[in-house]
Amino acid sequence: APPSDLIQAAVKTNIGVSFFNIPIRLHCLFTETGRMEKSQYLSLWKSIQHEQFKVFSPLGKQDVVQNQQKLEAHNVFFVASRKLEGQTILYMSAVTHQNSVFLLELVFSNNECKLCCKTQSFALIPLLEQSIEFLLS
Repeated sequence: APPSDLIQAAVKTNIGVSFFNIPIRLHCLFTETGRMEKSQYLSLWKSIQHEQFKVFSPLGKQDVVQNQQKLEAHNVFFVASRKLEGQTILYMSAVTHQNSVFLLELVFSNNECKLCCKTQSFALIPLLEQSIEFLLS
């Protein structure tokens, strides 16, 4: 089954059992150990061939520094940045408790963000995109 953003839960009381789903975003599973050195990031980036792109627009905040801080507050860690032709590019990393590593390239311009993600955990990419969109909205 494909990964889901729902946790199935049950509560048993004296009147019976109630079943329900609890939504959870992937970034809730990111660890504090996801920070990478630039050399480690580049080495992993080159070793993963598959990349997935998604554009988010409009952004909740146009300020790149505020977006970076919000991502870092949720264990999506800054690796490097550069400016190119009026765009700001952030390179960031995240790791889940199950050791799924995500390498992110975020290109900010004109109130939109273009995400390029590389990971060996391909099935989790839609959940990652959903989390990044949530954090940037």
